[in-house]
Amino acid sequence: MPINRKWNVDCLLGACRRYAEATRRRVSFEYILLRGVNDTPACALELADRLRGFLCHVNLIPANPVPGKPHAGTDRRRAAEFAGWLAERGVNATVRRTLGDDINASCGQLRQQAAEKPADLPTKPGGETT
Repeated sequence: MPINRKWNVDCLLGACRRYAEATRRRVSFEYILLRGVNDTPACALELADRLRGFLCHVNLIPANPVPGKPHAGTDRRRAAEFAGWLAERGVNATVRRTLGDDINASCGQLRQQAAEKPADLPTKPGGETT
């Protein structure tokens, strides 16, 4: 992401650690799982190393299928394995359930549908789309 040119992941994690230490509140991280991209044992080990000793929780979210996109989401079995690899290293994680993908209404799918709509839809007075 472009913002990482100014504040990289290490900078972000440092700020999150300081927040957790100062407030004694747990920090939650959302980790999108992409099949074969970031759902490997090596990725789990790297994530666990970065979060070791940190008052945090990781929500593992298998990516939703989006037609025309190159990456698929991790299946439930692999997501559970990933959570187990984190747990073995002392990092709390939960595999989030997915909702809406059966009706193309999950995260990423709605954006894709909006991008595919023609830009020249007729409008009513006041700018509302008909």
